[in-house]
Amino acid sequence: MERLDEALKLLGIERAQQAHQQHVLLMAIQGFAMAVCDEELELACEEKMSQIRAAFAANTKA
Repeated sequence: MERLDEALKLLGIERAQQAHQQHVLLMAIQGFAMAVCDEELELACEEKMSQIRAAFAANTKA
């Protein structure tokens, strides 16, 4: 997860104002991880996307 967090920071994830924008960036990184057979990075992306989906769901219920 540390590599993913570093990559997201370098790519400017904080500028992504909407959850959808963050999700799109994570899907792109996950696609690359799949292409190069980096299972650790692929799973880290999936975990981070799950966190975003959960946070979005919690915010829409409020």
